[in-house]
Amino acid sequence: MSRPRPHPHDVSDRRLRPIYEAIDERKFKKAHQLADKLIKKNQDAPTAKALKGLVMLRTGHEKEAYVLMDEIMKKRSDLVYEPLLQAVSLFYRESHQFERIAEVFELAVAQEPNNEDYMNHLFMAYVRVGKYQKQQEVGRNLFKMFSKNSYYYWTVMSIVMQAHTSKDQRLAKTMYLPLAQKMIEKQMKTGTVESDTEVKLYVSVLDMQEKYEDALFMLRGVLGGSYKNDRERELLDLSLVKKLRWWPELNRLSKAQLNKNPDEWTTWQYYVESLIAIIKIEDPNEVNEKIPDPNHWNLSDADVSLEQAYHFIKAKVDAERAKKSQWNRGPFLAPFELIKQATEKELRPNDDFVVSQSLVDLFVIFFDQFGSCRSCHSDVDPYLFLLSDEEKEELIKRVTSSVSEAEKANCAKADLPRSDALKVVQRHIFSVQLARSLGEHEDMTVADKLDLVEELKRRLKDGERYRDGFIETDVCPIDTYAQLAVHVLADLHEETQDNVYIWESIMLLENIVRAKNTNAQLKLLLVKLYSYLGAFAPCIRLYDDLDIRNIQIDSLGYLFVPIGVSLGYYTWAKRTVQPMLLFFFNQLKSCPEYVVSAYHNASFYKIIEMTRFQHRIKNSLTFALDIYENASFEIISKTSSISWAHSTLYSLNLHPFTPESEANLSDNRDLFVMDTWDPPHRRMTKEKAKASTQIEIRWLNVRATMFHTLWVASGIAETAYKTDNPSPVPTRIVSPFSLQEECDKMEKHYMDFKEAYVRAQKTSELDTEFPLLQGPPPSQLHDFFGCGYSEMMDGLVPLLRKMMLAADKKWPQEAADECIKLAEDLPRLNKTFEEQRKRVIDVYSRQMKLGSGWALRHVVQLSETFTHAALYVGMCNKVVTTNKAKKRSRVERVAEPMIKALREFQNDLLEEIDKLKRGVDDVRQDVMTDYRREFYDEDYMEMRRFRHRMNRRGEMEDREFQEIDCTSVRGVEKSIRESCVSKLDELRLALGTKLVLCIKTMKW
Repeated sequence: MSRPRPHPHDVSDRRLRPIYEAIDERKFKKAHQLADKLIKKNQDAPTAKALKGLVMLRTGHEKEAYVLMDEIMKKRSDLVYEPLLQAVSLFYRESHQFERIAEVFELAVAQEPNNEDYMNHLFMAYVRVGKYQKQQEVGRNLFKMFSKNSYYYWTVMSIVMQAHTSKDQRLAKTMYLPLAQKMIEKQMKTGTVESDTEVKLYVSVLDMQEKYEDALFMLRGVLGGSYKNDRERELLDLSLVKKLRWWPELNRLSKAQLNKNPDEWTTWQYYVESLIAIIKIEDPNEVNEKIPDPNHWNLSDADVSLEQAYHFIKAKVDAERAKKSQWNRGPFLAPFELIKQATEKELRPNDDFVVSQSLVDLFVIFFDQFGSCRSCHSDVDPYLFLLSDEEKEELIKRVTSSVSEAEKANCAKADLPRSDALKVVQRHIFSVQLARSLGEHEDMTVADKLDLVEELKRRLKDGERYRDGFIETDVCPIDTYAQLAVHVLADLHEETQDNVYIWESIMLLENIVRAKNTNAQLKLLLVKLYSYLGAFAPCIRLYDDLDIRNIQIDSLGYLFVPIGVSLGYYTWAKRTVQPMLLFFFNQLKSCPEYVVSAYHNASFYKIIEMTRFQHRIKNSLTFALDIYENASFEIISKTSSISWAHSTLYSLNLHPFTPESEANLSDNRDLFVMDTWDPPHRRMTKEKAKASTQIEIRWLNVRATMFHTLWVASGIAETAYKTDNPSPVPTRIVSPFSLQEECDKMEKHYMDFKEAYVRAQKTSELDTEFPLLQGPPPSQLHDFFGCGYSEMMDGLVPLLRKMMLAADKKWPQEAADECIKLAEDLPRLNKTFEEQRKRVIDVYSRQMKLGSGWALRHVVQLSETFTHAALYVGMCNKVVTTNKAKKRSRVERVAEPMIKALREFQNDLLEEIDKLKRGVDDVRQDVMTDYRREFYDEDYMEMRRFRHRMNRRGEMEDREFQEIDCTSVRGVEKSIRESCVSKLDELRLALGTKLVLCIKTMKW
């Protein structure tokens, strides 16, 4: 922390210096002692108190620090000293209380209204909390007093932000934006608009009002020359012309730009789009299209037919071929874009589109020129759908033939340069990628696919000699062979439902990754495959190797956190989830500072972008899910009392899940991170991604309502029914305590849960088949329906609420009878628990041994149900025992049947938890036994590997088993076995904690 500028009235400034230095050196204990010493000598030392509060905040004593800061805030007359203001504002910034910073500087400005520094700080305080109207007021006062141009534009930007965040877009376009436009135009008349940031702000204001013509006129005028980046200005010019739908002018401008830079793909798209629009409007058979602006419909120098466009593109292609240097891909891809857009608009009549080559010829030409580039497949992939079935076969045949001829020529050369050899390898890789994208692999038999896998593995092994020329951080092209082999093996698994192909994929990838390979795609494939088997322990190593950090936590965290928690890896979850949550909380603190910096640097065009980023982080779906996953594993793995459960939920500071918060949720998961060359119908699509988002939102809704119900219920139990061991932290309920209101809140959260549960049960309408390797992991929502949680809530929450209200009214007979009736219905809930436990252990025990680790998700879900059931029934016990102590004879007489029913239910619950724990022990032993019996047999993998290999006559091939890399098999076996055993051990410990919880709450 930098030492602030001293204030003449701060007599303690010289004595404060050692405290600043101790804080800078992170010697917090020493800083605390120095601050205490100074406060004892001088009671009127508010800056020393503020620094002491800051030290206490950084050392984890938040409660005491808040009390100390409240004392300082009461003495408003002291809030004019700059050292004190800086210390107080830093405290509230680190504690994420931006509202209090604004309050501090409001008091300071009220006492010194002409202080420019204080008003600056007040403006930025409003920026942090998004109070744009108050920003505008402070910015206007700053400009009036000090007449600085920057303050003027702060005011303008505050008005623009009001328009940007306004829910009433009509108000934004009729009041806020016109006002901002007039203010900028006023400055333009005085000639004070000089920098490109101010011009960009003016253009964005006009753009938001859809005044594209005015923005274009300004951009092409004198002020347009203030743009530092000419390319940026040209692209903005093209985008404005497109929005105006001046198609002839857009066509002419695009052609001019392409003459200068023929590889600018955005400009090619503008050119083709404008051409298609002109043709549609000029077609007399079209009645839906009208000329947007007749004054800008001059067709001279514009291309108006497909034939003209083809000749223009051909000229660019010929110009590229005449070059001796490296060719640009843009002109060679332009014909595909033209045919695609023409086909989509039904404008592909053969008479009008004069092309000397067929569509297949165009693909082959592109392959001949750029087949050795890694981007070749991704370039042509969007256009493969244009091919007919016959054209697909012809294209595959011609590409394969070309690759074979190149490989034969390679073999004839004794000393082929390494770079040329790699080009041939890359061309072969493209041929396999192309065949897969066009669906050729779908028509293969199992034997053919196995032969293809062997061929890919052979080429991978032969290509290992090319790795020497690549540094560790580079991606070697031959890694693609491994990816393709894994995709084919995944096809075999889906076709045969045999996990041996998943094992073979894991062994193939592990042998590459363990050789210090940094290819992230291979590691992500391993994560997918291990997760599919339910073995998450190896994923922990891969998570560390991938070094996922910063924004990747938001985009890739979904591959790890939900799986780890749902499979019971509580130790890993505690180590990983909390740092992930810390990233989100830190971003919520730092994002406002980015916006503040943008104001200081006059980067106005970045402010809206940063505000949107802040919104995405704040409302991240991953962030919200991680909060409740954190609550889940904390409650399951550690809860040993009602008090502990409540204090845990209190410390997590859960926020209610409302329809407004659901509407604002932002799904930032990167569901398309995995490379794929599958046919389009087998890939992850935007529609499937939306379905996945809706499923996760419904799961979040269920999660939020169940934990809020538990939080409120435990808060009532801790407040209304005190014990000798109160909660270690304050309860969520504040004085005055109203039992009726709190019970109503619990009832509301319970009804919200029921509504969310019913809605979640309708996910069948969203169910879609996600790709094995590219799609998201299975949602926990599907496992949740089979764990009996809803039945548990229906049986215990209404009973608990009625018991609390009845006890508050001293157990009237009618209310007691209702409670007794509900309590006597609990055996039905125990029967449900027994059925679920048998289903999980008895039915799934065999599947949980090998390759079906996902079955353990049911055990984890059932453990959570038992945990919450133990907590709720413990609260019921607490209500009864507390009132027994107060009025023993009446409670015993009225509530004796209810006490008996609760005792029986709790005994049965204890027995079910014990049986579940013993069932987990048995499964653990079976896992150990089966792994030793099967996977130490060196022929076992080979036998299963070729079980489905059939010859063309449908008979088993007569061949000898190949030698197996047993070290690799045993390595993978050991990794998965230890994964299964470790999660079973953690489940055993968690269930043991639940037994303790049940026993504790059984004391009467």
